[in-house]
Amino acid sequence: MPHSRWANKKVIAKWIDKLQLPRERILDLGAGMGTYHILLTDKYTTALKDSHWIAVEVWEPYIEEFKLHEMYDEVYVEDI
Repeated sequence: MPHSRWANKKVIAKWIDKLQLPRERILDLGAGMGTYHILLTDKYTTALKDSHWIAVEVWEPYIEEFKLHEMYDEVYVEDI
C-alpha cells in the first residue's frame, strides 16, 4: 500500500508545528509515496528548506515509482 488515507495527516502536521521540534533532520519511516514529505514541505517550505530528509521504505519498487530519491536526501530499503 503506497499511500494511506489523508484523514488525520493535517492534524499530525499541526501537532508537529505546535511541538516546535528542531527540523534539521527528519526521518520518515515507511515513506511509501512520500506523503509526509509532501505535506510538511508544502506547509513549512521555508522552515524545512535546509532540513535533511531520510526515508526508510521496505518495498524497493516504491523508491523509483514515487521518485523518493528526488524528495529525500537519503533513502534506505530496510524492514523496520
